[in-house]
Amino acid sequence: MEETQNEIAVSEVSQTQRIIHNLKNQIYKFNEINKVEKDKSKLEEEINILINGLLAEELSTDKLGGLIALRGFIYQYYVAIYNMLEMLYNNKWEYLAYEYIDDIALLGIDKIRFIQVKTEREDGQAHSLSPNLITKREKKLDSWLDKLFLNKYEIETKKTFQSVPNIQNKEFSYEFELATNMTYDSKGILSYYSDSEKTKHKDDKLAEFIDKPFIKDGEVHKFTDYIPEGAEWCLNRLTIKYYGRTEKLWIDIIHKIIGLINDKDYEIANRIFEKILINLLERTHNDNLKEKDNRKILFFSSSEIRLWIEEFEKDARNAVDAKRQSKLLATAFNDCFNELHIEIERNWSNPWKQRLIETLLWLKDSLDKQKDKNPFILEIFINRLFFLANNRTVSIKIDASPNWSYLLNSLRSIIYYMTFYQEKAFIFDTDTNFILKQGQNDNSLKQLFAIFNARKKETIIVCRELIEEKLEQCSLLSKINEDIYFFVIDSEKEVKTNRFIKNKITTSSEYPKITSSYSNIKILDGKFIEDFLNELRDALKETNVEYDEALKSWILELNEKVKKG
Repeated sequence: MEETQNEIAVSEVSQTQRIIHNLKNQIYKFNEINKVEKDKSKLEEEINILINGLLAEELSTDKLGGLIALRGFIYQYYVAIYNMLEMLYNNKWEYLAYEYIDDIALLGIDKIRFIQVKTEREDGQAHSLSPNLITKREKKLDSWLDKLFLNKYEIETKKTFQSVPNIQNKEFSYEFELATNMTYDSKGILSYYSDSEKTKHKDDKLAEFIDKPFIKDGEVHKFTDYIPEGAEWCLNRLTIKYYGRTEKLWIDIIHKIIGLINDKDYEIANRIFEKILINLLERTHNDNLKEKDNRKILFFSSSEIRLWIEEFEKDARNAVDAKRQSKLLATAFNDCFNELHIEIERNWSNPWKQRLIETLLWLKDSLDKQKDKNPFILEIFINRLFFLANNRTVSIKIDASPNWSYLLNSLRSIIYYMTFYQEKAFIFDTDTNFILKQGQNDNSLKQLFAIFNARKKETIIVCRELIEEKLEQCSLLSKINEDIYFFVIDSEKEVKTNRFIKNKITTSSEYPKITSSYSNIKILDGKFIEDFLNELRDALKETNVEYDEALKSWILELNEKVKKG
C-alpha cells in the first residue's frame, strides 16, 4: 500500500500503470472506509446492548427523583410565565418576583399575592389534593398552607420591608394562591377555594385545624402568634388554582400569547413562549444573591414583559418566515429536479440520457450533502445565483413564476455543461459570492465554472459590470490560477437604435463580446450552452455522437466564445 501514499505523476507512467494505480487507490480507500464503518457499526451495537440492558431495569420512585424534581421546577416556570402573561391582561399587578418571597409573588402598589407551586408526578395515575395533604404538619408550622400564609409574617417583620410605607398600611391587601397540577373533588371541601361562586362546605374544618396549636417534642407552635388575624382571615384570601398537567398549562400559555399578538399562528406563539422561558431561566439561575443588584433581576415588571412580547414576536415571525421560506425553497428545488428528470427522460436517448441523469443526481446530491453541513445552503445558492451575494435570507419568492423558471433554467444549464466532465465538484467556499463548479477529464486541466442568472432584468453588458464589481469582493480569486468560465443566463437582450430610422429599435441576436479585467475570468453569454446541447440532441436523432467527439466540440465551442469575447 506504500504506492497509495505517494503522489505519482500520471504523465510518467503508461496507461496500464495508471489504471493499476487508480484501482489500488480505490481498493485502499474502500478498505479504509469499510473498516471505519465496521468499527462504527460494532460500537453502536455494543452501546445499544448497554442501553437496552438499562431500560430493562425497573426504576423505583427514588431513582426517578431527579427527573420528578426537574419536572416540578419546569412546571413552576410555566406557572410563572402564565402569570406574567396574565399581568398584561388584567393590569392588576406591576411586578412578578420569582423564588424571592415565595415560589412566585405578584406585586402591586398596595397588594401582594403569594403563589406556592405544588405538584405530583404526571405518570397517568390520579394524584388528588386533599385537606389532609395541604395541612399536614411534621415538625412545626410547616404544612403547605402554613408556609404560604406565613409569608405575611415574613413581609411585615423583616427590617428590609418595614421601611416600605404601603406594607405597613392597613389598606395593604394580601392574597394567597396554591398552584397545582393535582385534581380535587369538585364537590368537596377544597372546591370552595377554587370557585368564588361556591359556598363553603359544611365539613370545612381547615381554619380550626390551622389555628390549633401544634405540639412537637414538648414545644408549642401557635399559628396566631405569627398571624394574629387567624386562619379564617387567611383562608378568605386563599385561591387553590388547578393549572392542569404540564401539557395543558403549555396550551393555556400559548392561547394567552395568541391573544396578545392577535394571531392564531401556533408556531409563532410557541417561539415567543420559548424565548420567554429562556429569558426567565437565564435571569433566575444565579444563586449569588448577596448583592442587591443580583436580587433585582428576580423581579419582572409588566412593562418589561410587554416589551419582551413585542421583541420576541418580531424575532419569531422572522424565524418562522425563514423556516417556511426554506421549506418552499426546498420544494422548489425538488420540483425543478423532478421536472428536469422528466424532461431528460422524454427528450434524450441513451447513453446521453444516462449521462445527464447522472449529472442531475450529482448536482442534487451535492446540495443535499452541503445542506447537512449548512442548513441555509439553498438560500445561499439562490442569493449567489440571482444576486451574487452570500445572504442567508431570500428576498424573492422562488415558488412562483417566473423565478421558478429562472431556477429551472439555471439548474438545466449546470447539468448540461457539467455532463461533459467525468470528475465533478462543487466549491462551497465562504470567501466567494459565486456558485463555483469544478470539472475535469482524465489528465486534462481542471476547469472552473460559475453562473449568474439575470432574470431578464439586466443586459449582458450590465451583468458584466456587476460581476466585475463582485469579483473585487471575492478573496478566493487570489487563490485560483485556473480559468473560470462565468456564464450569464436569462439576460435581457441588447437593443440599439437604427441610425437610419429615428426611434426604431432593433434587437441584436448575436452573443455580445464581453471582456473582464481579470485575465482568468471568461464572462460568457450562457445561451450558447442550451443551443449547443439542443444541436447535440438533434444530431442524435440521425447519428450516434460519441462522448469524446462531443467533448472535443464542447471545448472548441468554449474556446471560440472566449476568443470572440
